[in-house]
Amino acid sequence: MTTSSGRRAFRAARLIDGVADQPRADYAVVIEGARLSWVGPAAELAAGVPVQDLGDATLLPGLVDCHVHLVWDASAAPHEVAARDLPERLVLRAAARAREQLAAGVTTVRDTGATHGVSIPLAEAIASGELPGPRIVACGRAVAMTGGHAWFIGREADGADAVRAAVRAERSRLGRARSS
Repeated sequence: MTTSSGRRAFRAARLIDGVADQPRADYAVVIEGARLSWVGPAAELAAGVPVQDLGDATLLPGLVDCHVHLVWDASAAPHEVAARDLPERLVLRAAARAREQLAAGVTTVRDTGATHGVSIPLAEAIASGELPGPRIVACGRAVAMTGGHAWFIGREADGADAVRAAVRAERSRLGRARSS
């Protein structure tokens, strides 16, 4: 339900905007591409914008999720599931999860580590308008101490010098990937 410009509106019984003391009644938001472009009374929606009426729901636009792993599922061992998959399949799954985040009102996510670093090209594709999704602040592959938290989705490094070297190597890897 979008126009050729990618504009669409969502209307709900209530909206919490963080400004008013109480939820606002019968409000709407307009999304253009991956951006929230307008918030206001539903009666003031621009003509011609397709509207999805969410009924007795509450809109809370502009949410930020500060800790996600878009490549992972909700299983007991998501890193094992991701490790068995091809990077191409992971990026498709991560793109679907990013779209779900946006549909839930989350406009920015911080991806704190991704198998094969797939969150970085996904963030670039969303930022360029190629894919719908929230703004992604992506770290790519995590850097962890040997056997430490999230070692399985990144690089292991022990000590300050080794961590600096791992970060430099990761940045270099990403630079090579972008130039090819």
